[in-house]
Amino acid sequence: MQEHTPKFRLRLNLFDTIVLLFVLGVGGFFLWSAMTPEVPDDVPAPSVSQITYTISIAETIKGTGDIMIVGDKLTDAAKNLALGTMDSITVTPSTRYVLDEDAMIMRLAEVPNREKVEIVLTSTGTITDTQITLSSGQEIRVGQLIYVRGAGYLGTGYITNIERGTEQ
Repeated sequence: MQEHTPKFRLRLNLFDTIVLLFVLGVGGFFLWSAMTPEVPDDVPAPSVSQITYTISIAETIKGTGDIMIVGDKLTDAAKNLALGTMDSITVTPSTRYVLDEDAMIMRLAEVPNREKVEIVLTSTGTITDTQITLSSGQEIRVGQLIYVRGAGYLGTGYITNIERGTEQ
């Protein structure tokens, strides 16, 4: 006569299911906590500082500098983040190098109906070893292309100077 060996079948009742899910959850939590990197305690938190920087807009339509008012708040037109408050505005004629065909050299010439606007902005932000971030979240670097929007005007320029102020 042939013996009957029963096949193994996993039959879980409600209590077994709850215990199994609890054990898997606790195990997952310990695995997750072991895999996350620890934050060192000796890293100082970045402090809030006063940041003054200059944006140079090379070619704007003539008269744009006249509608800019010191004290206006500017925003980044692409990211819609605050850039700061205008401290000063300097308007000069816009220039560009052109070829003098008689002498075959490049000369600096004024561009008609265009002006160069330099805006000095002040904002608060954090300064670390690797980056300068304004309070709005906008990161700034010298040479960075930035899209400026104010009340009734737009411009595209470059950050030419950053002065790190005192901590607040």
